[in-house]
Amino acid sequence: MNNSYIADLFEIYADYLELNNEDPFKVTAYRRGARVIRGLDFEIVDYVRNGGVLTDIKGVGKALSGKILEIIEKGSFDALEKIIQNTPEVLIEMTKIPGLGPKKAFRLYKELNIRSIGELEYACNENRLKLLKGFGLKTQEKILKGISFYNKHKDRYLFSEIEPIAEDLKNVVKGFKDVKRIEIAGSLRRKLETVKDIDVVVELKESNCIPHFIQYLSENEDINLEEKGDKKITFKYKGIHTDLRICDGDSFITMLHHLTGSKKHNEIIRMKGKEKGYKINEYGVFDGDKQIKIEKESDIYTLLDMPYVIPELREGFYEFERVVDEENLISLNDIRGVFHVHTSYSDGSMSIEDVIKVCLDRNYQYVGISDHSKSSYIANGLDEKRVFQQFEEIGELKEKYKEIKILKGIECDILADGSLDFDDEVLQRFDFVIAGVHSHFNLDKNSMTKRLVKALSNPYVNIFGHPTGRLLLSREGYTFDEDEVFKVCKENGVVIELNANPHRLDIDWRRMEYVHKYNLLISISPDAHYKEGFDDLRFGVYVARKGCIIKEQVLNTKSFDEIAEKLRL
Repeated sequence: MNNSYIADLFEIYADYLELNNEDPFKVTAYRRGARVIRGLDFEIVDYVRNGGVLTDIKGVGKALSGKILEIIEKGSFDALEKIIQNTPEVLIEMTKIPGLGPKKAFRLYKELNIRSIGELEYACNENRLKLLKGFGLKTQEKILKGISFYNKHKDRYLFSEIEPIAEDLKNVVKGFKDVKRIEIAGSLRRKLETVKDIDVVVELKESNCIPHFIQYLSENEDINLEEKGDKKITFKYKGIHTDLRICDGDSFITMLHHLTGSKKHNEIIRMKGKEKGYKINEYGVFDGDKQIKIEKESDIYTLLDMPYVIPELREGFYEFERVVDEENLISLNDIRGVFHVHTSYSDGSMSIEDVIKVCLDRNYQYVGISDHSKSSYIANGLDEKRVFQQFEEIGELKEKYKEIKILKGIECDILADGSLDFDDEVLQRFDFVIAGVHSHFNLDKNSMTKRLVKALSNPYVNIFGHPTGRLLLSREGYTFDEDEVFKVCKENGVVIELNANPHRLDIDWRRMEYVHKYNLLISISPDAHYKEGFDDLRFGVYVARKGCIIKEQVLNTKSFDEIAEKLRL
C-alpha cells in the first residue's frame, strides 16, 4: 500500500459521490485530498506507523484522516464500500460514454428512468432527451456518437491497467509446484496500448498433474473458473477474461509465438513457411511429418531466412520493411531529461522544487517545466502575471540546483483559429513552447489542418503536444491532413511529442511512419502531474519501440548542449 493507492481510493469515492448527486463541495474536497496525498514526499503509511498525526499534514482534515486510518487498517473504508454497493450499475456504465458526465447520467437515470445503455440509445433515437432541460438535439447526437464509441471499445482496458494484473497472475500460477515455464502472450506481450484479455502459456512438469493444477487455480479467490480442459483453461482473474494454454516442452515456444500474434504477423510467417515447404502452427514447425526442434522464437525466423522480430513489433504493419536490431531501439535508460511536467502552479500536485528533486533522483540532466496556459481555466492555466512569477521562482531554483538544467516552458493552447494562447512577446521569453489542442476537437478535417498549420508555423513553437488529442477508450482523436501538418513540422523544426500518459500514448505508433518519412524528432514526455506520473515514461518508450524509433530520433536522449542548440537557447 502506498500514497498512490490511497489517493486512487479517494478519487474513486469522489466519482461515486458525483454519480449520486452529492454535495459538489464534498466531491471537490476528496479530489483535493487525493492530490494532497499524491504530492507528499513521504509515504503516509510509514508516517502513521511512526506516530505522525495526519491532521498535521496541510490539506488533511478530520474526515480525510479517519478514512486514511481505515484504509491503512483494512485496505478500504466503509463509506466507499457502502456507496459502491448502493450505486446502480447503469450509472457507472453511462459515465463511460464520451460526452456523458456524472450529473447528466444521474438525471437520465432519475428523470427518464434509463436502466441500460440500450434504453439510452433507444431514448436518443426517439428524441426523448430533448424533453429534459439542458439536453438539446446536439447533446443527443453527441451521446449517440458516444454510445457507438463505447460499444466499439467496451470490454477493452488500458495496457497500464492490465499489465500489473497479468504480472500478479503470473506469480499466482508460478506458485503451483509443477509449473516449469510460464509466459504472458497476446496483445499484452506486444505492448498494445489497449487490451481485451490476458493470454498465458504454461508448461507443466508432468501432464498427469493437470487436475491438481486446476484444483490449485480454483482455490484462489481472485479466479473464477469458466472452462476446464487438458489443453485450455478459461477463467476470470480479478474480473479480466483469461485464456491459459497448457502445452508440452516441444510446443511451448511455437504456442507462445502463435498466441503472441498478431494475426497478420502469424499469417505472414505461415505463408513464408509454406513457401519453404514447412507447416507452422501453434503446435510446432513441421517438415512433412517431422517436427523441427524450436528452442527459442528466433529459431523460427532463422529457419525462414527472416530477420528476428521482437514481440512489440509483430503487428503485420511494417516490421519486415523497417528492420531494426533490438539493441538499437530506444530504451528507458536512454532518457536524459523530460520536457512536459506540470506543477502546482496549474493542475499538478508538486512544487517546482519537488519536480527538480524527482528528476535529480532519476539522474536527469535537465527538466522542462510546462504548466497550462490561460485558456485552460479548468486546469488553472497561467496568465501572463503568473507566468512571470513562475519565471522568478525558476530563476531562484536555478541558483540552488546547478547540477540540473531547469527550463522555462509552457503547454500553450492552440486556439480554434490556430492562434496561440499568448502573444509572441510572451512566447519568446520561454525556453521552449509545447503547442497543443485542448478544445474545439470537432472541427472538420480541413479546418483542423489549417488550425494546426498556422499554430505550428509560429517561430516560437518547439514541440507539437499530443498531436491527435485522443484519449484512449474515451475520445477519438481529431482528424487532419497528416502529411501536410507533419511536413510543416519538418519545415519549422518542430518536435513531435509522444505523450506517455497511458490514457493518451499520442503520437500513436501507427503514425510513426510520418516521423520516419519526414525525419522528425520525437520527445517522449511523461505529462506528469504528480510524482508517480514520471513512471509513465516507460509506456511512451513501449510505443516508440513499436514505431521502430531509435535513440537518435528522440530529443530527450540528447545531451543538454544538443538540446540547447535545438531549442536555440
